[in-house]
Amino acid sequence: MYVSDMKENLTLCPGDEIILLSSNQWEEVCREIGRDLPWTAPLAHVCISGFFPNLDIKEIVIGGKLVLSVEGAATVGDHLTEDVTEALQKNFRAGLRCRIVQTGELKTRSEVFLY
Repeated sequence: MYVSDMKENLTLCPGDEIILLSSNQWEEVCREIGRDLPWTAPLAHVCISGFFPNLDIKEIVIGGKLVLSVEGAATVGDHLTEDVTEALQKNFRAGLRCRIVQTGELKTRSEVFLY
């Protein structure tokens, strides 16, 4: 897995919340609703290649130094249409809600490790 995209000007301070979205799961959402939307639509901060298998993930390390503590599934905001909301509520498609434990460099193509 690796970082495929991220929001610009993202600050990474210990204790801050960050939402990670799976690019593969977002593609499933777009196919299900029959239209393409930007991966930032559900208010994610970072887009990761691959799938999040389950909520048994406790920690994510990006680029060897950035450490995130997984707090659970991201909640779906009420700013989205009903069809998008329904599609996001399946299989952690809304992403993972994390806390920054240790700062580190975040850039595209950084490796992502799930623990």
